[in-house]
Amino acid sequence: MDRMRQTVYKRVEQMGKPTEEVMEMFPFLWVPELMHHEMKLRFGLDLKLSLHNTLSILTPDVIRVADSGNQRESEGEAVKPTRYEHR
Repeated sequence: MDRMRQTVYKRVEQMGKPTEEVMEMFPFLWVPELMHHEMKLRFGLDLKLSLHNTLSILTPDVIRVADSGNQRESEGEAVKPTRYEHR
């Protein structure tokens, strides 16, 4: 973890690239514990809390749509996304 702290600035320089390239350059980010640590280092973000909050907001709507059978099956029709605000 100390090495991650020492090299975070080098990774920041590369973060403008597509996600696939970044993950190829820094494969350790596929390790959940290291991704969590990276988010804390770079953004002061508790990834667990952020994901928990986001999923707790989205889950009821996802379940409602799945239960209703109203999912759009045509790839040509786009479902307008709903913007969720952090609570």
